[in-house]
Amino acid sequence: MESDRPLRFSSNEIEAEFLTCPVCKGNLVNRDTSRAHLLPCLHAICKSCLLINIRGEGQNRTQKINCVVCGEGHDLKSSNVKDAFPVDNTRPDLWEYIQTKKTTAAIDCASVNCNNGKNATARCVDCAEFLCDDCTLAHQRNSKTSHHGILDISELKETENLKAFHKPLACSLHGEPLLCYCLKVSCQKPVCFMCVLTSCKESEGHTIISLEETVAQLKLDLEQQMKTLGTKKHEIQKVGTLVEREVEKLEERKEMLESDIDSTIDGMIIMLESKRAELKTTLRKKIDNKRQHLNEQKKSLDGKGASISQGLRLAETALCSTNNAAFSQLENPIRKRFDRLEHDPFDRKPHERAAQIKFDTLNAKQALQKILNESVEVWSTSVFPPFTTIEIYGEPRENTLAKISICLHDYQKHPVDQDVSAGLKIFIVDPSEKKMELQLTKGNLSGDLLVSYVPFSTGKHEISVELLGEDVGRKAFIVDCADGKNTQSRIAVKTSRTEIQADGVSLLTARFQIQM
Repeated sequence: MESDRPLRFSSNEIEAEFLTCPVCKGNLVNRDTSRAHLLPCLHAICKSCLLINIRGEGQNRTQKINCVVCGEGHDLKSSNVKDAFPVDNTRPDLWEYIQTKKTTAAIDCASVNCNNGKNATARCVDCAEFLCDDCTLAHQRNSKTSHHGILDISELKETENLKAFHKPLACSLHGEPLLCYCLKVSCQKPVCFMCVLTSCKESEGHTIISLEETVAQLKLDLEQQMKTLGTKKHEIQKVGTLVEREVEKLEERKEMLESDIDSTIDGMIIMLESKRAELKTTLRKKIDNKRQHLNEQKKSLDGKGASISQGLRLAETALCSTNNAAFSQLENPIRKRFDRLEHDPFDRKPHERAAQIKFDTLNAKQALQKILNESVEVWSTSVFPPFTTIEIYGEPRENTLAKISICLHDYQKHPVDQDVSAGLKIFIVDPSEKKMELQLTKGNLSGDLLVSYVPFSTGKHEISVELLGEDVGRKAFIVDCADGKNTQSRIAVKTSRTEIQADGVSLLTARFQIQM
């Protein structure tokens, strides 16, 4: 992977999102008190604020802290703050990048060998030091540093990558550069050559590889995971758009149904005035209820999308880092967060449908008293098609009555609590693609519906359920011949219509006389 990957965020965005503590609004790159500790949700707070939120000792110690940005709770699994929430060592590089771009004042020479107090005119990419003209010439003459990359201050202000700003991390035990990586499960961290000779010996089961090689592979893996999360974010946004459209449709539906209510109620004059207000109130409550559900879903989707966006932004910034040691320390929490985000489920359809609200105007002016007491009402349901269940009892056979159970659920997997039979249509398509409508033989308010069907041909059948013209469930099943052997080599040559009784309900069925 390229080492000079450009940053895609503006300086203001980087400073606000990655360099400012969301709690105290202080700087996140002070190496003593305000280092950025990364939470599992990939938001960071400074050490001081983290310690304030972790109170008590022993059994009274805080067991969980909540992120002030997203509100997600995180368990405190270690008494060591650094172990519980690791430090993000890529942020000081970001800080120098931003300060170099923002500053209009002269930058002091940072070379330890400079005693003349001159202003810096260049920066050594390899040493991560600002140099004056004299120090630059000395740097280029020195055999140990002559091959180092030198960038002018003007070039630094124009650059869009972190290559010139990274500060190599040193081993906390030996002070040596971290150039290797230990793959042993108990380690999995960058190490120096002294570590390889002492605590990470290959003879003791440690496997040592180049840190540069490791980081290259880690970045490739992270980029692939970012693509997967990016696809999921796109899907979430698409569902969010559908939810927003349903909210809009709810308003359109409300206006349309209010008009229907008005046209019906106006014909009933005084007797219906009180009913008009009642119906509108009911309608608005149901609209508000659906809107609330949709808004809650949209809020949840926005939260998931925001979590992914934040993770992607942090990962994008991390990928720009050429600080291999810092990146290798940061990759593990990012990967864990990405794993969690990848497997975080979300409903891919709106939880509510504007079309699932009905105002029944049929025969409104007839049987006035009955309509007022029973029939005129705002009808609403919250059927969520992905959770519709259709069960075929037994093994369907040709010329044998088959019973089919249908249960409609809302987005919380609760059976719908309305009688939906008025707006329900059930169809079945046989192997010849002939479609016929089935009648309910039993139904109740718990969402359990029962239909009966006599198949007169073998092979694949499909049952579909429509509610107010919307497909809310379908299922395919195979019908075997009467002897239990499935065959499709049958030709219909004669039909007849027969009326049968099932659970007290008259059903009109079609019978096919068939031969091989």
